[in-house]
Amino acid sequence: MFPNPIIKIGSLEIYLYGVCIAIGIVCAILVLRLYGKKLGLDKKFLDFIEMDGYAAIALGFFFATLFQAVYNYIDDPSGGFSLKGGMTFLGGLIGGALVFFIIYFLFIKKYTLRFKDIMPIVPCSILVAHGFGRIGCFCAGCCYGKQVPDGVWYSFLGVEFPDIYGKVLPTQLFEAAFLFILFGILSYLCLKKKGRQNFGIYLIAYGIWRFLIEFIRGDYRGELVGFVTPSQFWSILMTLGGVALIFVTKFVLFKDDKKNELVKEEVKEPKVEEPQEVEEAQPVEEVQEVEEPAEPTLDESDIDKEIDDITNEDIEELEALDEVEEPQPVEEVQVEEPKKKEEEKLSEDDKYRERMRRQLLAQKKLRDEETLTPKKSSSLEDKLGKKKE
Repeated sequence: MFPNPIIKIGSLEIYLYGVCIAIGIVCAILVLRLYGKKLGLDKKFLDFIEMDGYAAIALGFFFATLFQAVYNYIDDPSGGFSLKGGMTFLGGLIGGALVFFIIYFLFIKKYTLRFKDIMPIVPCSILVAHGFGRIGCFCAGCCYGKQVPDGVWYSFLGVEFPDIYGKVLPTQLFEAAFLFILFGILSYLCLKKKGRQNFGIYLIAYGIWRFLIEFIRGDYRGELVGFVTPSQFWSILMTLGGVALIFVTKFVLFKDDKKNELVKEEVKEPKVEEPQEVEEAQPVEEVQEVEEPAEPTLDESDIDKEIDDITNEDIEELEALDEVEEPQPVEEVQVEEPKKKEEEKLSEDDKYRERMRRQLLAQKKLRDEETLTPKKSSSLEDKLGKKKE
């Protein structure tokens, strides 16, 4: 504990309590800047909120002193009204919030963003500043707890302050630990879960904590109604206000945000229609093999008809072909592909008809053998004999 000044420069005295307050304010501004950048808030808007915060902090100290002076005057009017009776955090919080919102609504028209955009961050800034402020209270020896009797199980928690008799509970450190833990939780919600309910959670959590810790506070804080201290009275209002703010936040401030997010997700990831179930293909019946048509045959009547159609010119042509000497065997010559293709083009019917035509010509020739000259018939018989051989 360092209740005395740590630095003296002439008439200027610097206390460790003031140093802790200054550290808390700097950390609060850093949290506002870093978290605002992380959430993508406009820099000019953050500048405006920072300047508004400075004004709220400055006048918040005044309201913290003013509230405590009012409590003291209500408790003992004979002592007169004085601003030298100490400070109360809740008075500073309420007064600072009023100043912040007055300035905010006077100048917010210049900016596109609104208070709901910084609601996740503001409680984090308040908590870190308040946590260091409670450490400053411990250093100054104020806001201490009740005395710790000797021999009790929690006597090891007792701390001795220079101006206080006996050991007391260090409620300042208890509260500082609670505030830093709550700061970590709300920071996680802010950065990972958007933290839309952060302000309501802060009011409820700190309201309940402050109401309970008042039972072990040992410093005099004034009286309001019966056993309820002024801080407990404001704690009840904070808790109720936090519950109301959660509903307002969910159903008023951010009611359209969920719809907008759904629309954005649909734009980014268009719905893909689920493929319809394809009916199983029915087994195809086996197709019976179609028998190839048998090679057509000619009846005797057809042969006679074909023979009657043969002219003498056809017979002479056949004889001219027969007189041609049989070709000598030659080496195999590769046939050019185009000729092969032409032969392949001939249909089977054409080949068959050509073959039958030749047979008919031969039969015609044999039948007309008697009418032919002996020379020709003998030569024809010889040639036909050769072919048969």
